Amino acid sequence: LTAHPHEKHKLSLKHTAYFVMKRLAVFAAVLSLLSLQTTAQKQANIWYFGNRMGFDFNAGHPQVLDDGAMFAAEGTAVVADSQTGRLLFYTNGLNVWNRQHRIMKGLEKAYPDYCSTRDYQSALIVPMPGSPLRYYLFAIPTIDGVANECKPPTVWQASLFCSVIDMDADNGDGAVVEPATQLQENVTYKMAAVPHANGRDYWLVAHAYNSNAFLVYPVTASGIGEARQHFVGARHEPAVINGDFVSDWDRRGVIKASPNGKKLAVTIQQPFNQITRPLELFDFDPSTGTVSNPVVLSELSWQAGVSFSTDNTKLYVQADKLNSGENRNQQHSTVFQYDLTASSAEAVSASAVSIIVENPRLNDSPNTFASNFMLQLAPDGKIYAPFPTNPPPSDPRFARFIVINQPNRKGIDCNAQAVN
Repeated sequence: LTAHPHEKHKLSLKHTAYFVMKRLAVFAAVLSLLSLQTTAQKQANIWYFGNRMGFDFNAGHPQVLDDGAMFAAEGTAVVADSQTGRLLFYTNGLNVWNRQHRIMKGLEKAYPDYCSTRDYQSALIVPMPGSPLRYYLFAIPTIDGVANECKPPTVWQASLFCSVIDMDADNGDGAVVEPATQLQENVTYKMAAVPHANGRDYWLVAHAYNSNAFLVYPVTASGIGEARQHFVGARHEPAVINGDFVSDWDRRGVIKASPNGKKLAVTIQQPFNQITRPLELFDFDPSTGTVSNPVVLSELSWQAGVSFSTDNTKLYVQADKLNSGENRNQQHSTVFQYDLTASSAEAVSASAVSIIVENPRLNDSPNTFASNFMLQLAPDGKIYAPFPTNPPPSDPRFARFIVINQPNRKGIDCNAQAVN
């Protein structure tokens, strides 16, 4: 469909033709949303990501939005009104745009596009308990906290910050009323929010770097509490080959909570085929914030996006499908599905099946699937994955998505489609 400014267009997955955005072919995007429990309240009904594009799920199916003001190479966060589904604000972790698509008042500095955050979970929005018009904005920005300038993408330094946004300010368009303050140094670029079992509060889950410590912050009406450390699972640490430092990409990856808040899935990314990292599944107690019982599902290369199915029974992860002796250009990115209802941890691991590469029902050649991409469970119960292609599409107005139409179903019955 041809897009016109400020108009919405219904996506037709049946005819595999919907407008996406310019230059998405060179970017991966992820929306940092709360657990799917919030979507019943419409807070996740609006998405903005990539190069000024978005989706509107208020009609029950995604309609394309092309009125966004944000360029985001990777991580974004968006929040809509819990009752109406109307956009409130969105962010790439550095700048914040209000519902008028203007830079929100109260920002100390507006950054140019090239300062866009470069990591999958660089921003996260959490409602402030007890204050329905206020929101916490958590961010792991790629900027120099002293000079307040962009860092080059080769510099890896991550600290967790928090700002407060009041939607009652600026005539209802919202404003940043408490500037960013640092919560923690030396973290990975991974975080998630899980609703508390009391139905009122939240848990912010982050991960320390060069450590196996999860950092779990209680978010209550009293504010953000001290982080509780849970030393469990793999260390997220620099990669070493033959005694030499080669990469600190362990900072990159994703923490994702299951819709019922009882599981956490964690990916650890490394860009070297000779280095695989564990895909881990943890138990999470939404009453206490305890992370426990690590299970290594697989050792994977280039793992990135991860998502649970709506019924909590399936886990999907994007990674490379490796073949011995092949280099990176000869491999293909795929999505593996794991059946979490299997009888044991070993059985869950053994249940892995590729739903892209070697899927005879997929309406595409696996040669087009290259690089990393994210997976996001949507309000319509489907999983969406915007991803780069190799080669990129000839028409820059179009790009590709993987849509998992029935993610609760086992194996290739989940009905994955490649959509232009």
